Amino acid sequence: MNSVRIEWRPNFACVMAMLVAMLSLATIFLCQGCDGLKDPPVSVTFRESLLKGAVLQLHNRSAGRVVCDVNVASSSKNQSKCSSFGIPPNDMVEVGLLEMEWAFEAGDKGHVAVDGYRKKIYFEITSEGYRTDVGL
Repeated sequence: MNSVRIEWRPNFACVMAMLVAMLSLATIFLCQGCDGLKDPPVSVTFRESLLKGAVLQLHNRSAGRVVCDVNVASSSKNQSKCSSFGIPPNDMVEVGLLEMEWAFEAGDKGHVAVDGYRKKIYFEITSEGYRTDVGL
């Protein structure tokens, strides 16, 4: 019997083109959100409000303007609210009853999402004060 032997020899140019394409795709997927994995340049603090509850303070620690989405929920009131705020470079914005129509009170939980960053700043207000944490 005669056997037929099929031999495949890849073209060097095709192999190199495929290798470059795969490396390019890998670089795009890996680095697409590299800046997004850094901690956002915003910090969160609270101060007592003159009207009611507390005021959320958003501090922009970068040289550029940032936009933050503030999401807050109250389990006791069964309500939630979301609003966006632009913060000038190296400046602070206060968010409270007048700006967001929300009085931050004990039991409220929420997060701040900064455009261009995947990590969020989580906060919780307790009767003793507040705590924050940065995470995905």
